[in-house]
Amino acid sequence: MMRTAGKVNSLILRELKNIIKPGISTMDIDQFVEKTVKEHGMIASEKGYCDYPASACVSVNEEVVHGIPSKNGFCRKEILSVSIWSSSTKAIWLTPQELTASAKSAQSKAPD
Repeated sequence: MMRTAGKVNSLILRELKNIIKPGISTMDIDQFVEKTVKEHGMIASEKGYCDYPASACVSVNEEVVHGIPSKNGFCRKEILSVSIWSSSTKAIWLTPQELTASAKSAQSKAPD
């Protein structure tokens, strides 16, 4: 069962790379996750657990993990975290601008 969940989560993460763009809401991401999980005959383990209302945990920037999806859009220069717990999967996306800034920051702090 965990192997199957892992394969579905891998599929979800691959597809999220294509759909996460500025303007998409965290709710849109959650709906995609829920639809994909259901299409594979599975149930998102997060939904309903301790009254959690979503199929995925979606957080933006400084939000603590386990953010509840909303209609707010994802913008440029933001960090997006998506957690799918059916097989403990988590991925973080950085916009190219944010990734470049993070790399430069890390280089400036590196010891000589």
